[in-house]
Amino acid sequence: TVSIACDFSSTGLTSEAKEMIDRVTWNTGSSDGTTYTYTNINPNVFYNLERSSYTGKICSGSSCNDTVTRTTSWVGEVGLMYPSDYGYATSGGTNTNRTTCLNTYLYSWDGSGVSDCKTNDWLHNSNDFYWTLTSVAFSSYVFNGNITGAINSNLVSNAFVIQPSIYLKPDIKVSNGIGTIDFPYMLQV
Repeated sequence: TVSIACDFSSTGLTSEAKEMIDRVTWNTGSSDGTTYTYTNINPNVFYNLERSSYTGKICSGSSCNDTVTRTTSWVGEVGLMYPSDYGYATSGGTNTNRTTCLNTYLYSWDGSGVSDCKTNDWLHNSNDFYWTLTSVAFSSYVFNGNITGAINSNLVSNAFVIQPSIYLKPDIKVSNGIGTIDFPYMLQV
């Protein structure tokens, strides 16, 4: 068996691979900026906020924190992962079980008392800061993954990594593999 790196920067995806990607509605709801800030949101609450009517714009009377027109969804093929995706990707461990991880604020996942949450999270990236799709209820801020395992918020002007996320069409099946680097999933229509 020959194994090669999956670098599509010069070749792109094949036509067959592109046909497997579904066009879906991506939820772009935000935190409300009052009840929920970036420091007090667990995966379940993030999931609901991502699907909420909060746009991230804060207005009082006729004054708003920015002039950007914001929506709570958009339709497309490729997006970024949600903070809730990161939280739900943990299996927990021997010191901190999955239920405890899901009830812990994602901002606190860098703490030693819950290290099993990030250590056993297949989406955790300990090499780079990376963006998520979910905005913060303050102008120019977006939730991001931190190399320490926490979900924070940062200015959109920062040069962080992006990790594209897609939905496969419903008729796509896994024909082989176990999802590891050595035995990746093989997909078929």
